[in-house]
Amino acid sequence: MADNAAMDYLLLFTSALLAATLIPAQSEAVLVGLLLNGQSAFWLLIAVATLGNTLGSVINWWLGRYLEHFQDKRWFPVKAASLAQAVWGVGVVSAPLAQHLGLSQSVGL
Repeated sequence: MADNAAMDYLLLFTSALLAATLIPAQSEAVLVGLLLNGQSAFWLLIAVATLGNTLGSVINWWLGRYLEHFQDKRWFPVKAASLAQAVWGVGVVSAPLAQHLGLSQSVGL
C-alpha cells in the first residue's frame, strides 16, 4: 500500500515537472485522477504537484538563461536571427505588462 502511494506521488511529481517544461504532459489529469481515487492526502497531492511544477519552471528559466551561451556552437538548434527575433518578441510582449505593474524602472524600460 505504501509503495502504491509513493508511486502515485512520484507519478504526479514527474508529470507536473514535465508539464512545466517544453514536454507536453497532462499533470492536471493525473492530479484529478489521484484526487478522485481518494487514497492520497489532498494537501500532499497539491504540494507535490506545486513542487514539480515549480522545479519544471526553474529548469525552463535555467535553460533560457544559460543555453544561449552556446548559440555559436554548430549543434545549437536555433539560428542567431531566430533567437534575436524571439528575444525582441518577448520584450515587446512583456514591456506593457511591466509598465502596467509599475516594474518598468526595475527592468530598465
